[in-house]
Amino acid sequence: MTWEQLPDLAVRRFGGAVVWANDEFFAERENLVNTADPVFQPYTFGHKGQVYDGWE
Repeated sequence: MTWEQLPDLAVRRFGGAVVWANDEFFAERENLVNTADPVFQPYTFGHKGQVYDGWE
């Protein structure tokens, strides 16, 4: 078995959560445990600037 076939135990479905992150300037830390594919939406701005759903 290769590592690609193993389950990702950090995802929310298995109870994963982000306890702490030191940088959320471009994206929210919860995106680390989000299994949805990232989507870029131009001209979508939040209080910190352009909103991204990936992790920088």
